[in-house]
Amino acid sequence: MITTISPSPEETWELLRDFPKMSRCMPGVELAREEGEDTYSGHVRVHLGPMRLNFAGAARVLERDAEQRTLRAVASGRDASGSGVRADVVVRAEDADSGKTSVHAQAKLYLSGRAAQFGRSLAGDVSRQLFSEFGACVERTLTTGELAEPRRLAGTALAWQLLKARACALWKQIAARREK
Repeated sequence: MITTISPSPEETWELLRDFPKMSRCMPGVELAREEGEDTYSGHVRVHLGPMRLNFAGAARVLERDAEQRTLRAVASGRDASGSGVRADVVVRAEDADSGKTSVHAQAKLYLSGRAAQFGRSLAGDVSRQLFSEFGACVERTLTTGELAEPRRLAGTALAWQLLKARACALWKQIAARREK
């Protein structure tokens, strides 16, 4: 996933490399404390319609590459119902036109339990919505100089955005078939 923001790649990298500050821009993520060097405990809360997931777990920064402006991290957690999640994440800041920055994110998401049963088919759409808000929050933080909070994407709002995205995709498929 890619989003373009107005701050420079250098400014953006300074935020991305600071995992506690960067995590404040991740919707639903709340770091509780630092457990060791580059290891953090915390919670991830996601509301999707009637399904509310609250994963308690840990995140660890595996690598920071200042030359490539890339951060690699892994996070995992479990909720009270036994659902589990693991995410392998790579975030990178690259030069874009006119001094702007392209923020790239790649995540491999592994779900188990109830989260996998209900969430697997929506994971891509949910990820795109969460990344969109992450990029907007990073931009707000860097342009205002204050640590911004992501907008909360809770149940109804997120479900509506997902429904719109699915409807647009379906409409594009129908239009493409008509053109053939």
